[in-house]
Amino acid sequence: MRTSRSFDAVARELKGEFRVVALDARGHGSSDWPPTGYSIRDRVDDLTAFCDAIGVVDAVGIGHSLGGGIVALCAEQSPRTFASLFLLEPDFSFDDEFYSRGVRRKSRPPRTWSSLSELQTHLGQHKMAGRWRDDVLQDVVLHEAMETEDGSIVMKWAMQSLDIADGTDGPYDLRPMFKGLKMPVSFIFGEETASNYADLSSIATERPDFSSVTVTRAGHNMYMERPDAVAGLIKSFVAGEDLPHAV
Repeated sequence: MRTSRSFDAVARELKGEFRVVALDARGHGSSDWPPTGYSIRDRVDDLTAFCDAIGVVDAVGIGHSLGGGIVALCAEQSPRTFASLFLLEPDFSFDDEFYSRGVRRKSRPPRTWSSLSELQTHLGQHKMAGRWRDDVLQDVVLHEAMETEDGSIVMKWAMQSLDIADGTDGPYDLRPMFKGLKMPVSFIFGEETASNYADLSSIATERPDFSSVTVTRAGHNMYMERPDAVAGLIKSFVAGEDLPHAV
């Protein structure tokens, strides 16, 4: 339920040294919002086709949460696309509970605001969003929200994008797949949520080309709370440096 623009602060830290490409997933941001096509397989196929279309080869694949799982599955499906993976608390188990969360979220009406200033005030006081760095919060308000026909403000993602369980996907468990990837992988965890990813941390200790890092003073959205720390880790990862256990 984010767009590529939530990565703007990280991208600003990287753009002088790297070509940075961020994708709005189907049903999000400025991409098309069709009524269908939101299964795990659809999302992997979308990302694979996008990378093929713009000629992405041997890139560093960066993904957060559900996006992290999709990037990893894309790397398995298309081995030439990514040379390494930098995954921020990636979803790794698409089970019945995962799919049911989408159903529950879709049952709630979308939140609206009367103006961008009201949205900014709401986010600033929100338990999680209130911890985002000021420039990140501004990016979200300016680029991840839009005005509807009735003048109200909504976030730029379609409710139908929550239709992940469309009957074509079975359960996925990415842990065996991670163990078989033939590329460097770094798992990044927020200090407050790292315990939810103990399985991935254990996998990282089994491979010399895997690593895991905890971002202190941060939760699941660590790249929005501490984008400078995350960007610094990306630079060190690309340079082949040994990453610290925590930053």
